[in-house]
Amino acid sequence: MESSLYRLRIRPHPGADFDPDPERLRARLLRIPGVSQTADGRFEFGDRDEHGVTEIECLSGGEIEFRVPRPWVMPRGPQIFALVFMTAEWCSGEVYDPQIDDTLRKDVVLQGLVAVRQAQREGETPAPPDPDTPSEAPPAPRRPWWKRG
Repeated sequence: MESSLYRLRIRPHPGADFDPDPERLRARLLRIPGVSQTADGRFEFGDRDEHGVTEIECLSGGEIEFRVPRPWVMPRGPQIFALVFMTAEWCSGEVYDPQIDDTLRKDVVLQGLVAVRQAQREGETPAPPDPDTPSEAPPAPRRPWWKRG
């Protein structure tokens, strides 16, 4: 199961006051839909499926680790990365990716996810309309929870 996890870590940003206050972080995380606490310093995000669930753990030294099932990275990437970067901003930390041994920038990651999703949409061929079914206007798109104001 270890290799099937994509790990991200929030760690101190050079020159900033790193403040991963556990109680304040706990309170903020639990206000986010889909986040639940499983143990002291451990949380889950999303609904568990055959691949698992995203785990969030406060580590010794104040670092915070996110363990994401690899099959979730692309389809749920926008929600997961929004949560990771939002958490990093809360505690003035940076997002470190141990898989590539480098820090991640929010704007670059989110632009990449948007580009991948757009390419996926362009590759999808919509089904032709059924002439026997009356056409209805499609429902208005809903804004994701991390963009709601």
